[in-house]
This record gives sequence, C-alpha cells and structure tokens, in this order.
Amino acid sequence: MEKSAHRLAYVRSPHQKRQLDRPPRSKRWCVGDIDERTICPIRARRARGSRVGTGANLPRSGVNTSDSAFGRDVVGRVTWVFGGEKTMQESPRAADDAAGEAEEREVRAFDAHDRDEAQAALGTTYFSHQLHQLSGGDDMEMSLHMVHLGPLTVGRLSYGVEVGLDFGELGNAYNVAIPVAGRHDTESAGQSHIFTPGQACIYLPHRATKITRWSADGAQYGIKFDRDYLEAELQEMLGRPTRAPVTFDPVLDLTNPQVNSWLALVKTLVSDLDTDHSMLYSPLVSRPLVEALTRGLLVSADHDQRELLDLRAPAARPRTVKAAIDAMHAHPEEPWTVRTLAELVGGSVRTLQDGFARYVGAAPMAYLRGIRLERAHEDLVAADPVHSAVSDIAYRWGFRHLGRFSVEYRKRYGQPPSVTLTKA
Repeated sequence: MEKSAHRLAYVRSPHQKRQLDRPPRSKRWCVGDIDERTICPIRARRARGSRVGTGANLPRSGVNTSDSAFGRDVVGRVTWVFGGEKTMQESPRAADDAAGEAEEREVRAFDAHDRDEAQAALGTTYFSHQLHQLSGGDDMEMSLHMVHLGPLTVGRLSYGVEVGLDFGELGNAYNVAIPVAGRHDTESAGQSHIFTPGQACIYLPHRATKITRWSADGAQYGIKFDRDYLEAELQEMLGRPTRAPVTFDPVLDLTNPQVNSWLALVKTLVSDLDTDHSMLYSPLVSRPLVEALTRGLLVSADHDQRELLDLRAPAARPRTVKAAIDAMHAHPEEPWTVRTLAELVGGSVRTLQDGFARYVGAAPMAYLRGIRLERAHEDLVAADPVHSAVSDIAYRWGFRHLGRFSVEYRKRYGQPPSVTLTKA
C-alpha cells in the first residue's frame, strides 16, 4: 500500500511496516547517573538471589497495586543492581541483532531518585514534560518499566512521592493512562477529572494535558499509541479518509463490557514487564497484538468518529470525490467553493455534494474547513509568538473571518488560537 499524498488519508507505508517488524537493540537502562540531563545507558545485572515474582509492591516504592480492574496483584517485585560505569554496554543479544537474526524486544527498567533524573527518564521514553515534586522532604523513588513495540509503547510508572506533570500537547501520540493504585488529578482542554483504579484517562495529541496531582501511592500503566499509526488504522477500518486527530472522550470506564474486553488485551501485554524479555514482545507475536489493541480501543472507546465505525459505510469512493479531496489537501488555502470543485473534477454540484455525504460523511466545505483548521493549528504550535500573529496564520489558510476562525478553532482544540500561539 502506498502512502497517500495528503495527511488525512494516511495509510501505513512499507517503511512503517518495516519499523513495526524491527526490534530495537537490547539494552537495559538505569537513571542512576545523569550528566547534563542525559540518560546514561548502563547494563543491568540481576542481584544475587533476586527473582521475578507476583508481589503486591512496585520496586522499592511500597505501592500496593492490587486492583479490581485487573483482578489480581499486577506488579512484581524486582531488585536490580546497576553497574557504575558511564559507558554503554550491549547485551549479549546485540551481536545477534547486528547479524540480522530475529531478536526479542527487551523491557527497559529506569530507577530515578530526584526530579531531573525522573523527568529525563519519562521524557526520553514517553513524552517531554515538566515534573514537579509536590511533597517536601521525601526522596523520590521513581520506577518505570517499559517496552517499545513499534508504534506502541507499554509501561508501568510510579514515583513514591506526590508529583505534578505538565505535558503540554503530546503532538505525535495518543496515550491511555490506566491507574492501578492511588489518585491522579488531570486537566485537559479546560476540563478537570480525578482518576482512580476502575477508570482510565485518554490524553490527546492536540489538547494540552496536565496531571496536577499524582498521589504518593499512585501507580499506572501507560499505553502510548503513535498518532499516524492509530489514525491510519481508523482510516483502514472505515475505508475512507478520516478527520484527524481523533477526539476521544477523556474518561474510559473500565467496567464497561466492551472496554473490559479491551483491558484483557492490555493485561496480556503488561504481564511480562518484570522480565528481561518475553515471547510476547517478539515482532512475530507483538504485531497482531498491537493491531488488536489499537483497533480495540477505536471500537470500544467513545470518540468523535465512533459513529462512522458503527455505520460501516461503503469503502469505494467515486473518482470525482477522490479528486476533490486530493485538490483540497494539496491547496487548502485556495478559495474553493463546491462549484469550483465540481468544475475541476468534471461533475455537477449536486453529484459532488451527494458523494461527500455518502462516502465522506461531511459536506465538501466542512471537510475543507477541517483541513484548514489542522494546518493552522500546526503553524500556531510551531510559530514564534514574538514574530507571528493569529490573524496572519488564519488568513494564510483561507480563513477570512477571524471571529469565526476562533470559534471553530476553540470548538476543535479546546482553547483559543491565541493561547496555542502563546504556548508555542
């Protein structure tokens, strides 16, 4: 399959499929020594007599993670001894990787004891953010076990102290946070939520997100989905271009029967996070699990395109509709009207409108407005607020009425365009 010429009709390219099949090199990581906030990869050795178990505590944090959503103690107790060298050492399996042999993807373990170390560990593996310790006097006992599975990252995280995290906009990924212990207070798109075991929170790439309070006994699983991959899966399921990004409801009720079935897949993937490596994380096994987890979330969670999935509209699009979509993606700043688009593709206005209603699920001008909003949002995020103005960016992408642009932008992205520009 070839990658489409426009973003909203994104499909997985051969390169991405190779990326999905290619396991990363085998390393264990420790955040025990950091120079200039750079993580030093250090080969980890099991402590004499240590073993992986199914105890109720996170490593060294004393967090009880027995939870009804998972039905059992989900976190094992592991003790690691880290070498003191600051040079990277390859695992014995790295030679096999270099020789082109199939390699299992190994779990990476991070152990941090102050704010800078913990911020660097999560920022390198998940999302850049600002970390603040809210409880004074206590030493941080951050523990992170995670594994990259191509477009999916699965991990378990705790801090051992009360903290707050400011992620801003995630940009290139969606994230599902599943609390297994403690309390997690979040703010996103002007809405505040409190999450405890039994509920999950979905963070969006186009909405600024904060965790204003992560309790000292808090622990959660994080499932990070590559944005392009998730949106390509949705497009493939629908058989048509989609509105990007997907706006999920921020609250995911884990007691819902459909969501609970999806949670069973999560349990499978996280079950081996306390082992060196697992057959589950090998490319041959993890690839269908990653696809199932992504599609399962799209089918079970509430989002703005769920209705299109339920309708299962025909996949085939007429030539005129496809040509009009391509033209709008290629030049969204042009003063398109339904009539000029119909003349361009060689059809009538009525035929084009009917085709969009049936095969796209939106009117031609509404579809064009979505493309323009996305391009304007990308420019606002990347712009220098000192030298850029909201009006200039709006006009650049075909918005002639600044007030209407602001209303549509806030409706889609949860904040005024001026706020996005200020935070750029």
